[in-house]
Amino acid sequence: RAAVVVRDLDGQAKALDFFSELQRAFYADNADVTEAATLTALARDFGVDGDAFAEHLETEEMRQATIEDFQLARSLGVTGFPTVVVKDDQGYAYLTVGYQPYEQLGTLLDAWLDGRVQRRASEG
Repeated sequence: RAAVVVRDLDGQAKALDFFSELQRAFYADNADVTEAATLTALARDFGVDGDAFAEHLETEEMRQATIEDFQLARSLGVTGFPTVVVKDDQGYAYLTVGYQPYEQLGTLLDAWLDGRVQRRASEG
C-alpha cells in the first residue's frame, strides 16, 4: 500500500523506486515495513511529503487502490513474484516471470520495445 500511496502522490516512476527502497529497508536494514511510522519515515527520506503520505496511507481510497492492483495482477495470471508485466496499445505482455538480473531485464525490455517479445497476458 505504501508504494501505491507514493504512486498516487508522486507518480509511477517514483513508486517503483520507492518499492525497491522498501525491499532494501526490509531485507538489509530489518525495518518493520508494516508500521505506519516506519513507512512514513522511509517516504520522507525518499523525498515524499511525509504528512501527505501518512494521511493517504490510512485512507479507504488507498486500501481500495491496493486491492485493485492485486486483482489486476491476478487477472493477468501473475502467480509469483517477481513478475514484470508491460502494457502497450495491444494489451499486456509478460516481460519476465521470475528473477532476472538488471542487465537481462534491460535486454528483455529492449526486445519488447522493438516488437520481438509477443507473450501476451490475458486480462480478465
